Amino acid sequence: MSAQIPGSVPVAKGAVCYGLDKISKGPRARKRLTDLRRALRKLPSNRKGLAEIFDLYVLKFVFKETTRRQIVEHLNEFWFDPRSSRGYFKDVPVAKIYADGVIQALDLSLDRKGRPVQLDCWWTIDGSAGEIQLMSLTERDSGQTTSNTITLLIQTPRPKPISRAKPEPPWILGKAEAYVTRREGRSVTTKRVKSLR
Repeated sequence: MSAQIPGSVPVAKGAVCYGLDKISKGPRARKRLTDLRRALRKLPSNRKGLAEIFDLYVLKFVFKETTRRQIVEHLNEFWFDPRSSRGYFKDVPVAKIYADGVIQALDLSLDRKGRPVQLDCWWTIDGSAGEIQLMSLTERDSGQTTSNTITLLIQTPRPKPISRAKPEPPWILGKAEAYVTRREGRSVTTKRVKSLR
């Protein structure tokens, strides 16, 4: 999840999505994911402290400290702190929904021996019928994850702009790519999301 996203952008891969992808790959991925899952489960039932857990167990592996601080402040102010006067979704337990959805994805990733299943996380905007929901998508057989990835979709309504400033790309961090095919006027077009403004 990120700051401002223009109306033409339906999907993004912000700091937490990108970080979850990164920590699920490479040497010691199992330990990183296990540590994150354990820390998430230890949070109180309202999941207070979620942004700080993401900082310690996800963001520190991919971002410099100054950037991490800005990300954590943003997550608390606009997404996870229900007491924030600037929260995007008042009266919605965003932190609980988000934490519990990530725990589900981690459970699926870690349920087989050896290397965990890699995560591929995306934030989709406007596709959730007005609700905040997280969905873990994968293949399973005999009670075990058999696919090579788990797609974690974080679906939210489009947040209202927090300022008059023009949203700044990138909408998608890293080497990930997304394309959107939709009707525009009388035509059907496919566009690369990184090029949308």
